[in-house]
Amino acid sequence: MSSNPVHHQRTKHLEIDLHFVRDKVAMGHVRVLHVPSSLQYADIFTKSLPSPLFLDFRSSLNVRDPTLVQPAGGYDFIQQELEWRSIPSRFSNPNFLQVMCFFKEISIVRFVVLLYFTLSITISSGANTISANQSLSGDHTIISEGKQFELGFFKAGNSSKYYIGIWYYKKLYFNLPTIVWVANRETPISDRFRSELKIIDGNLVLLNESKFQIWSTNVTTTSTTFTSAIAVILDDGNLVLRDGTSNSNEPFWQSFEHPTDTWLPGSKLGYNNRTKTSQVFTSWRSKEDPGVGLFSLELYPSSKEYVSKWNGSQQYWTSGSWNGNSFDLIPEMRLDNIFNYSYNTNENESYFTYSVQTASQFCNCLTAFEPSSESDWNQSDFSSGCVRKSDLQCGGNMEKHDFLMITVKSLPPNNSTEVGSAGECRTTCLNNCSCNAYSFVDNQCLVWDGDLLNLSEDNDNDSGKTIFVKVASKDLPHHKKANWVTVGAVVGSIVLGIIDNKINFRTQYLTWFGLI
Repeated sequence: MSSNPVHHQRTKHLEIDLHFVRDKVAMGHVRVLHVPSSLQYADIFTKSLPSPLFLDFRSSLNVRDPTLVQPAGGYDFIQQELEWRSIPSRFSNPNFLQVMCFFKEISIVRFVVLLYFTLSITISSGANTISANQSLSGDHTIISEGKQFELGFFKAGNSSKYYIGIWYYKKLYFNLPTIVWVANRETPISDRFRSELKIIDGNLVLLNESKFQIWSTNVTTTSTTFTSAIAVILDDGNLVLRDGTSNSNEPFWQSFEHPTDTWLPGSKLGYNNRTKTSQVFTSWRSKEDPGVGLFSLELYPSSKEYVSKWNGSQQYWTSGSWNGNSFDLIPEMRLDNIFNYSYNTNENESYFTYSVQTASQFCNCLTAFEPSSESDWNQSDFSSGCVRKSDLQCGGNMEKHDFLMITVKSLPPNNSTEVGSAGECRTTCLNNCSCNAYSFVDNQCLVWDGDLLNLSEDNDNDSGKTIFVKVASKDLPHHKKANWVTVGAVVGSIVLGIIDNKINFRTQYLTWFGLI
């Protein structure tokens, strides 16, 4: 009804504030999203549900059979005051009887208070460590000290299965987590409240709802670390297992050495020179299954390149060889890059790693341009780039077109060459509907028909190049000079997230700057 203005019998009693909401939707100020039935948790109170969906919703509400609740801490009084009663029901689904909790001679007010307490205990404590006497289950999570990354149970897409994973603490895209690492990729669990992530005999292990071990760090521990091991989530996204009593922070296990689909800054894409084995990143099987998919990424140390393979054997893509500054087949790296790559080799290993440069202002739009998505930019997501404030009226009055002159450190890629003088070069671009910019350099006319990527304005450098960007003349006030900043469309960060059965260059902008 938010998008369909047609009135019918069911909408004749809508209040005026609902029309206000519809107007906001029409203006683009509010976006209405479809919530699938698999996420409509309130349905458990209003209708009959299939058994699998009912059990999943019941688990999400932290409602369980009291006979299965451990009598510890705040659950003692629940054990004493709740009982399950088989009563006649007007609901057709027999499972509904399992969620009807009745108190012995207590009021509905106490029921509401108890329900609030039961749900509120699942709030994350904010700790960044799991020690030998602790466990993680349900909706509890641990969060890195600087609130960059979070670890806990999650569901992939609309799947009903749960996994232990690491994601960015600050979420983008409708509050959905961006998963960067998964522990139990091939062995999901069904009940996150009865499953536990804990330290046993010096190893971090995951026990399912039946208390069977389904995942472990599986390292050989000493008599010291047998009882003193702790698991810590760090601000770089690395989950480490180390000795909690030692002054050394050196881990004896870390998730960076067991990657899944994401290459984070500071981690390695490596090759073991002793065992002749590669460290392999592998895609998810699908959006709802983080199991090992068909695409992989690994290092070829002989040619100093990383290669993507399909089905573990067929080469799908390559970065080209490393020349000390960039990869041969990634020309964008020759531009001003915020990523610092390095290649290291010794008798034990060869590996690539990278870091991210800090910047006070990462992205800005040129004069006469504006963010293509204001809401995305407000969340520090610049992947959609900038668009002209006024669309160019191709084929109309050419006086409405003009050029914004800027000096850049280097010209963007993907240009074509035309013949003519500087004046002819300008006219060619002005009369070409698809031309977005031109430059006349070294007596050569260069024109750009596609997107302008990674322009770096630099008015203080005498060796800069001049480029003329086509805009609507009415959007051209006096151009303000400024120190160089990155402008235009954003190329994207090389956090190699191999998901959805393809290489996906994720756009986690400014995450490492602590700005999102």
